[in-house]
Amino acid sequence: MRRSLLAIIILLSPATSLGDEDPPDLRPQPVQPQPQPQPQPTVAAQPAASLEPTVVLGLGVGAYIPTSKLKTNFLVGIDAAYQLPWIGRKIGVGMGLAYSQPTTSGQLTDTRAHPPDGLVDYESTMRELVLDVLFTYRFLSWSSIWSPHAGIGPSFYFLSHNVSALGVDQSETSTQVGFLFVAGVDFRVWRGALIGEIRVPFATVGQRTTGESNVGAVSIVFGYRFRI
Repeated sequence: MRRSLLAIIILLSPATSLGDEDPPDLRPQPVQPQPQPQPQPTVAAQPAASLEPTVVLGLGVGAYIPTSKLKTNFLVGIDAAYQLPWIGRKIGVGMGLAYSQPTTSGQLTDTRAHPPDGLVDYESTMRELVLDVLFTYRFLSWSSIWSPHAGIGPSFYFLSHNVSALGVDQSETSTQVGFLFVAGVDFRVWRGALIGEIRVPFATVGQRTTGESNVGAVSIVFGYRFRI
């Protein structure tokens, strides 16, 4: 009897122990929100430096080859142009100032000369200060390493003509209006470009010391233009 009672107690003990445990919680657990990644600050891309200039400043030297009897001489000049803000700033409007003083010499027939030949030696110097207004066009973009260009516009000639003959000097000044045509090419170097140009100016002259003549010429100019 005692053994039977002990066996019953042993069999009932685990059941009692299991019954004391809390039943598992089968309810769905709330989902914890995941932390959102913080947006990283963005850095705006810096635009590349533009190669299109607003202003172009130039300096040139070369040879002045007159179409008249005047002899080949030097030419020096400066210029400045504003590039209009259309079609890649290929169109420029500018002004230039150039100086040259071609000379000539020879003999003239003069009744005041001693016989028998009646010839007089003379020397002539034409000092030319030229102010031009030029409209130019660049055929390739400014990012190109090289580009041809052309221009045309009116020119204003401030002339001083000096003639020496028979020991007498005669001077005469005048202002003439003409035109200038330019064709050239530039090659990009540093902050600007090396340039080579052919310049064809022309204006008629009607001074007393020159008679009906002209100051037409073909100039070959080399120089450098800064791009700003």
